[in-house]
Amino acid sequence: MHTDDIIIDYQTAVDSNGRYDVYKTEQEAINAKELYFAKQRVEHAIESANDGWEPNWEDASQSKYCIYLSNKGLEAYAINLSKNQPNKMYIKSKELTNKLISENKKDLLLILSQ
Repeated sequence: MHTDDIIIDYQTAVDSNGRYDVYKTEQEAINAKELYFAKQRVEHAIESANDGWEPNWEDASQSKYCIYLSNKGLEAYAINLSKNQPNKMYIKSKELTNKLISENKKDLLLILSQ
């Protein structure tokens, strides 16, 4: 449906809660859909890799790992106290983080290049 040069594509742009987004072009809607599914795949991969592990923010000795994009590419980053992402995005070990990077590189680059 076109309204004043805005394309509303309910099939392409619906999220998991049944909400609809509006995009100016069909390509923007397709890109949003690809980003949404990339996030879902990465979150599922992290959840599976962590196997029930949850970060303990009261334990300063526990390292929690996340993935970030630097000028060198995707890297594992250890955090002990400062939380800057939802718990579901932290990984329990550097080895698992590096494995997730290698197995999910395309999705991670899409997500972190936003």
